Amino acid sequence: MRKFIFTADFFIEDHLGGAEINDNTLIQMLEKEGLLYDKIHCRQIDQQYLLDNRDKIFIVSNMTSLDIGLMPVLALCDYIIYEHDYKFVSNRNPANYVDFVVPRHEIINENFYKNALAVVCLSKMHRDIFEKNLDLDNLTNIHCSLFDDNKIDLLMSLSENEKTKEYAVIDTSNPTKRTQDVIRWCESKSINFDLISHPENNEFLKILSNYKNLVFMTRHPEPTPRIAVEAKLLGVNLVASKKMISVAHEYWWDWSPADVAKELKKIRIGTLGMFKEWANNEL
Repeated sequence: MRKFIFTADFFIEDHLGGAEINDNTLIQMLEKEGLLYDKIHCRQIDQQYLLDNRDKIFIVSNMTSLDIGLMPVLALCDYIIYEHDYKFVSNRNPANYVDFVVPRHEIINENFYKNALAVVCLSKMHRDIFEKNLDLDNLTNIHCSLFDDNKIDLLMSLSENEKTKEYAVIDTSNPTKRTQDVIRWCESKSINFDLISHPENNEFLKILSNYKNLVFMTRHPEPTPRIAVEAKLLGVNLVASKKMISVAHEYWWDWSPADVAKELKKIRIGTLGMFKEWANNEL
């Protein structure tokens, strides 16, 4: 059975973002199964490291810090792209184009995707956007970001909190979350809202669990925004443009929070099974 090397720009100890939390759940599962050989920042990889580990399977997550000159060497290795956005266009935002279709002359990294053993998308809509732009036969999707049992159990516990407040807006300086745009929209609709934030995710979720609604905007088609799933499990109504929220198109989106929680566990187990199959394939 082959082992995996997981590479990314950042890991959970560097940055507590949605991509890093998602990655960490997969990393922990692979480690528990004895399938993780190493995790390494993209910026630390050099040609010798790639050549010394050609018997492994690389899992490539976010990779802006990977030396572009190493791409031909990476092509000599077996790798899986664990996709978090849209690296086939330079700004990573197909929302700038009609129906998310990027003009052919603006497509980049096509061979990077074609040479991968698999391109793992996080939702059906995420995969659909790839299919609109690239002719790939190695696409798959896992239907949601990965949540561990502790997070799912916490969310289900918090869902029992009484919803005593009406509208919440996330108070963040992250430009992709469009806090100022959300504020203006609420004001235009005469919606009274509270700005909420907390540096610790679990504490933030406790605050959010007291609200009936969360107003949310994004600048790009989110492959699987964790906050949307968290709101779903908390029983908080998500006020957002469905067009930009990939998980809102998933088969489970209209299920009850309890049923979604059960499905998230199945999705996680199924994702591990998929990676185990790749590890068993000697290619």
